[in-house]
Amino acid sequence: MKNIILIINTVLLISVLAYLGFTSKKEKQAYVNVSEVYNDFEMKKELENKLITVQNRRKKVLDSLEVELQLYANNFSPDKEISLEEKKEFDFLERRFLSNRETFLKENERVTLEFKNQIFTQMNKYIEEYGAENKYDYLFGTTGQGNIMYAQTKNNVTKEVINYINEKYNGNN
Repeated sequence: MKNIILIINTVLLISVLAYLGFTSKKEKQAYVNVSEVYNDFEMKKELENKLITVQNRRKKVLDSLEVELQLYANNFSPDKEISLEEKKEFDFLERRFLSNRETFLKENERVTLEFKNQIFTQMNKYIEEYGAENKYDYLFGTTGQGNIMYAQTKNNVTKEVINYINEKYNGNN
């Protein structure tokens, strides 16, 4: 009887271990270098070029206003008295320059932040789709600031993700 119980227990133990061995799945994990993905994302490059174009246009406007202000100021000499009209005109030109400069700086900051938000939103969406399509349980993001201290390079899917998101963005997928 003891032998039968021992045999049954052994068979049960082997069955449980076999079941656990077959049913436990290894989680599929990988990581991406977020800054590399961000820098190589086509959408980022396009929006960055748009921003640079707008900033250059604004800089030209400011440069023109500054030249106009300088030219007007150069008409004055220390020994010449300035009329009230000349002073008003100079003050107007100065206020216009300073106001435009402040407006352009704020607008550049706002557009930069807006573009970054658009880029990260789209990038994260594509990375999530990549993870789902490739059946990853976890896709970690590394930024080089210690959030992932070590990972084998075989788990680095940065290049694959860059290719995937750029194809998605360009409508090729």
